[in-house]
Amino acid sequence: MTSHYLVPLTCFAVFLTGESAHAQMRDYWSMNPREVAREQRAQLASADPRNSPTRKSFDALDTDRRGYLTRKDAKRDDWTQRNFDRCNISHDGHLSEVEYTNCPD
Repeated sequence: MTSHYLVPLTCFAVFLTGESAHAQMRDYWSMNPREVAREQRAQLASADPRNSPTRKSFDALDTDRRGYLTRKDAKRDDWTQRNFDRCNISHDGHLSEVEYTNCPD
């Protein structure tokens, strides 16, 4: 094969590689920020010492996907119901995901 054919083939191969990477990033950037956060949490959940067997995950309790828990939501889990007031640092009646995650067992 002469170099006359190798240059276009090489350019085409580089183009395909870049297009594949771009398609993967396009999928990532088209995701809802909440979906991205849930995916990242799922990846880190096994390494998080606060993800104990004594309480459910935030996503399991936030069935309405509002981003916070109410006392009604807390009734679904004994641990959350017992610790709702202690974990609700802002005292607004809503337990945010940050408050829930950072609340010690």
